Amino acid sequence: MNIYYSAQYVTPTLWNTTKARHIVESLAVRPIRGVTLVEPKDRSGLFPLAHSAEYLSALRSGLPRNLAESNGFGWDATVWRAVRASTSGVIEALEDALSNRRVAGSLSSGLHHARSDHGAALCTLNGLAITAQAVAERGARTLVLDLDAHCGGGTHQILSESHSRTITHIDIATDSLDCYEAGGLDVCHVVRSAKMYLSTIRRTLDRLGVYDVMLYNAGMDPFEQDMVGGLQGIASDVLAAREALVFEWAMDRRMPMAFVLAGGYTGVEQVVDLHRLTIQAAAHAVVEAEAA
Repeated sequence: MNIYYSAQYVTPTLWNTTKARHIVESLAVRPIRGVTLVEPKDRSGLFPLAHSAEYLSALRSGLPRNLAESNGFGWDATVWRAVRASTSGVIEALEDALSNRRVAGSLSSGLHHARSDHGAALCTLNGLAITAQAVAERGARTLVLDLDAHCGGGTHQILSESHSRTITHIDIATDSLDCYEAGGLDVCHVVRSAKMYLSTIRRTLDRLGVYDVMLYNAGMDPFEQDMVGGLQGIASDVLAAREALVFEWAMDRRMPMAFVLAGGYTGVEQVVDLHRLTIQAAAHAVVEAEAA
């Protein structure tokens, strides 16, 4: 299973990128069988699929400063390098999954709140929207599944304005931040009770058909100890069960998929362990699918 990562993903300016390095360090000490780290190629030529020329220019140059820092972080020359690399990793992972009919991932985060013409809520480039539109242009029916604690209003804004009929966007959150009114097959649902969390995800997924590929935003901020989006009763075992559910659902349908990281606002070690749940579930699903 290829997981895309580059040291360029990480910059102290965007502090939510540093967890990617810690995850890689953990994989060196505690390997997960079947995982291969791959450095992505530059795919910034696809970024205009979701973002305006003015905004992309601001990220490169830092000017105008209010636009360059609209993600809520300070800007320096490393920001463009980091988001160019990590967003390219999302694209490479989904194209890998689609072309080779397998599971892939990228240690990218800070995606789903970014709008077409500005950043928002600690998100700079919307790698979910860019990547979904890139594969949709190849004719692929694409499912974007977002299980971050917060709703992905930026993804909704970009995809709804694209009028694509081949992308379905499913958002199941535990906090109403960035909530929106969904239409058609799309879903934006905020779960208020931990007892309903897994059943809501399963019920929503089981209503869907089979897609050519799935892009999964694996948020760990529903975790009950999370300071930003946590819901009491969603412990690490619930999140482990969620990851098993999602990957098994896709594998049962022989659906290639790629995952990225999201959320996670507790201590570094705990965040790393939570994100490892996604990688472990993905690796296990791959082994089970190959044995079937």
